[in-house]
Amino acid sequence: MNEGEILPAASRIPQAWRNGGGVTREVAASGVGPDGSFDWRVSMAEVQSAGPFSIFPGIDRTLCVLSGGLSLDIEGQTKRLQVWSAPFAFPGDVNAFGAPLGGAVLDLNIMTKRGGWTAEVSRLRGDGSVPAADTIIMIATGPASINGRDVAYFDAFMINNPSSPVDFFSHKPIYAVRLLSV
Repeated sequence: MNEGEILPAASRIPQAWRNGGGVTREVAASGVGPDGSFDWRVSMAEVQSAGPFSIFPGIDRTLCVLSGGLSLDIEGQTKRLQVWSAPFAFPGDVNAFGAPLGGAVLDLNIMTKRGGWTAEVSRLRGDGSVPAADTIIMIATGPASINGRDVAYFDAFMINNPSSPVDFFSHKPIYAVRLLSV
């Protein structure tokens, strides 16, 4: 039986952004090639100052603000994202520019290879379950229980090919990322 794995926040290694403008910490990735390509990638980034997003050809992105606020300009269209905003999806191969709104921002970034994978991202709270998928990654924004396991602040829980829904309980939001091959 696949019971899943806790991915502690403390074990994430800072990595420079592709455009050199900041730092990200990878939560998990699949299909990573020697050239830096991937099938999917989930990471958390600290945005301290305004700047362009890295271009990722053939990649779809979903962004969730975990703390702070972000003004995101995508090819001339501006979207203001806050911690209460719904997960926001956009192509990774278009020009995007982010500017923190009144201070540093911590975001959750989900990237999938277009035509190979899709991501369904939800912000959940309380007592519930997430339907099975090829891979499920859940990020806690406070103490939580996921599949009966204790998960701490910003830790993640990952399970591949679960045979049943993944149960959770939390008073704080949990971000559920369902990764599906197409």
